[in-house]
Amino acid sequence: MSRFDTEEVIAAVANEFVDTYVAAEELGISRALLWRLLKQRGITRYKQPGERKTLVRRTDLVGLREPMPIEERGERGKAAGRISALAA
Repeated sequence: MSRFDTEEVIAAVANEFVDTYVAAEELGISRALLWRLLKQRGITRYKQPGERKTLVRRTDLVGLREPMPIEERGERGKAAGRISALAA
C-alpha cells in the first residue's frame, strides 16, 4: 500500500465516525433525544482510547431518520393515562 493509499484509508475511517454533538446537529435533534434513540434502537456507541467523546457510525445515523412504528397504547394514549391517574 502506498503512502497515498494509507492517507485515503485514514481519512475514510475518520469520516465514518462522528461524535454525538455532530450527530445530533446533523439530524436536527437534541443530544438528549439522540441518546434516547441510540439506546432504544440498540445502536452501538464507540470510544477512542484516551478520549471521552462518544462516537457513532454515520451509517447507523441513516437508520435514525427512518420512521419508527407507533406502539398501540389504547385510545387515550400515555399522557392521558398519566393525567387521569393524577386526578384519581
